[in-house]
Amino acid sequence: MATVGLLQKAFMNKPLIWLLLSLSITYTIAAPKSTSPTDTIAPDYVKAVDLCLFHQFTDAEKLLKQIIQNEEHPNREAARYLLLEDVYFRRNQYQAYVRFCDSTAYRGYNLSEARLLASQPLPSFSLPADSIQLPIRVRKWPIVTVLIHGKPYRFIIDTGAERTTISKHLAARLQAKSLLNTSVNNSLHQAVSSVFTRIDSLQIGELIVRDLPVWQTSMTGFPADGLLGWDVLQQFRFTIDYKAQQLSFRKPIFLPTATRNLLGIGRLLLLSQSDIGNQLDLFLDTGSNAGISLTPVGISKIGPYQKGSRLGAQLGLGGRFKIRKEQTVKQTIIHMGPHVLNLRKAPIERSNELICSVLKDGTVGSGQFRKGRLTIDYLNNHFDYDE
Repeated sequence: MATVGLLQKAFMNKPLIWLLLSLSITYTIAAPKSTSPTDTIAPDYVKAVDLCLFHQFTDAEKLLKQIIQNEEHPNREAARYLLLEDVYFRRNQYQAYVRFCDSTAYRGYNLSEARLLASQPLPSFSLPADSIQLPIRVRKWPIVTVLIHGKPYRFIIDTGAERTTISKHLAARLQAKSLLNTSVNNSLHQAVSSVFTRIDSLQIGELIVRDLPVWQTSMTGFPADGLLGWDVLQQFRFTIDYKAQQLSFRKPIFLPTATRNLLGIGRLLLLSQSDIGNQLDLFLDTGSNAGISLTPVGISKIGPYQKGSRLGAQLGLGGRFKIRKEQTVKQTIIHMGPHVLNLRKAPIERSNELICSVLKDGTVGSGQFRKGRLTIDYLNNHFDYDE
């Protein structure tokens, strides 16, 4: 299991494609800094994290509450954050979130959003057939056509976006009602103003989604009207066939023999391996058009390496733009299932980040999968990549 520790401020560092413009649009809700960092990681907290990562939420909730009730526990604050933000908020358990905060007089990080969403109908998903296939357009990102009020719009298929998002321009066309002002972090570590709204119905082929809460924010510079986020994608077993330019949705079926190589709740970690046999937990972000980047922790697991550098630019949500020089790791080998990935130059992310209390080792974007098919099966903690 990867390193586990107290949660800290979670910023989405994005890899850069040097000499080309790397347009990486994934965002996340910012997590507050840990108020009492410690190296003490109790076994019961590690167990609770494992239960969350493998979706045993009933047992995880019970154990996390036991930890929270112990005022002397070294990981009490981390357990409270994990329970509220991952077990409850990222799983649409808004009423449970509000009840916990009200009963303990604790103001959770997303309490305002949880109160709002607890008063709204939960989204519903209707897929008449067992599976459907849709054409997509693959350029820098995979883009699918989404119908809203019968009119087509372009949405980027973005596993890194925790919530489906629409541009301000599309929100104006839809006359979307603002429900709550908030902010999200873009890929440049910047807080971007956003507004909660709700779409009554949207359609992706035969798939119909109703009562979907979405964010609206500026997407200046991006050739899309929105992001099809993880809140929708996780409901299905889906395949992005980059080479054939097709997207398929299948109703999920529990498979007890499936390889458990996919971890996480609101954001995903693909279990890979360095050339010297160390496990690498790579954040999956199809909203990035880059390949693989590594964090300092990830680099410590790959064995001997050489450093290089490249110059490039990055565009984030909100129309933010940044040009900078970044260090790279040269001639790196990573094993992703049966595939051996020879990375000529892997950018180094500037900071480490915790996902569901696991310290990520890097990020893998759509650029790594352009020669084949990527399948994500959230129900079974499984991913597959086939060239």
